[in-house]
Amino acid sequence: MKQYYSKEVIKHFKNPKNIGKIKKPSGRGQAGNILCGDIMTIYLKVGENKKKEKIIKDVKFETLGCLPPEEEILINEGDWKEISSIEKGMYVLNGSGEKTQVAETFIRRYRGAILTIIPFVSPFNKFTVTPEHPILSIKRRWLKSARNSSKICEWLRVKEEELLSKRPKYIEAQYLNKSDYLVSVPNKKVKDSPVFTKEMMGLLGYYLSEGYGMSNGVLAFAFDKNSKNKQEKRNISELKSLLFKITNKKPKERIRRTVKEIYICSRKWVNFFVSIAGKLAPKKKLFDEILLLPFEKQ
Repeated sequence: MKQYYSKEVIKHFKNPKNIGKIKKPSGRGQAGNILCGDIMTIYLKVGENKKKEKIIKDVKFETLGCLPPEEEILINEGDWKEISSIEKGMYVLNGSGEKTQVAETFIRRYRGAILTIIPFVSPFNKFTVTPEHPILSIKRRWLKSARNSSKICEWLRVKEEELLSKRPKYIEAQYLNKSDYLVSVPNKKVKDSPVFTKEMMGLLGYYLSEGYGMSNGVLAFAFDKNSKNKQEKRNISELKSLLFKITNKKPKERIRRTVKEIYICSRKWVNFFVSIAGKLAPKKKLFDEILLLPFEKQ
């Protein structure tokens, strides 16, 4: 990205003064890039001196939104990295879902509140920002289905068509409310592959949740041996079917302590799944080959 900020803007960013907001200002302006979440707003109050000349009586700044140093952002390779580790020249995904080179990084001293946003369907993906950080969102009050439901869920489910019909806006984190919708922009680059069929993607899902490869070339999937859950039994049946259809190997079963393993012996398939999704539960991730597939395959 090119550097669009003047020296004065950067000066106020690093050493903000006159922080605040003027009610009914004479003028208001913004500097920065809202797509990147870094906006500074200036408020001016114009009056007159004793000579009846127009003068600026007051000026206040609302500074650019920031992330704490330990917060993670998405880089181009599909990994998440702490923002404090991002350096000039690295590539990240910007607010438009496009690969973008970092032109500069800035650090500012900050004392004040920080807000943690927790997605309803995925608490694991919570993130923390300063109150003025813009977040792409859809306010629930913009939707017809904005009323509460106390029987099944705290809020009524909104139809997908209605959500897609609303244009999201960047809203400062401090103005978001419980039940508003967060909007994520996917990577704009798309690269399809005939290898990743519907069945292959289904098997990949099982690998991510239950699978692992062993050094002796065994590809295994673990389930609770004592489970009487009907859905888990259906999952095991589906997994066996997918394994046979894709690998042409009939899966076997074995009990190891409290675990029922469904497995095949194939170093080729162990290497394949490790190459596209990693290994060991904490380190599993989807590589670009998967992340760039068309949306309907993911």
